[in-house]
Amino acid sequence: MVRVVGSELAYVDGVIPLPLHPATVWVRGCSQSLEIAFGLAEELNVPLVREWVIRARNARQQTQLNAEE
Repeated sequence: MVRVVGSELAYVDGVIPLPLHPATVWVRGCSQSLEIAFGLAEELNVPLVREWVIRARNARQQTQLNAEE
């Protein structure tokens, strides 16, 4: 990812992963956005900031919604 868009991200101050609800992490076993954000922050040499955004409710997955929803 850094090789493809790294120059566009040269001026970021940090990386914030969009969190999953803890119940979803428990079911899946990991958070894909956290894993991607961790690697991205490491390659860009910027902090990974997990505390700024929290998942307050466990909404239905988009795959469970119809086209209108």
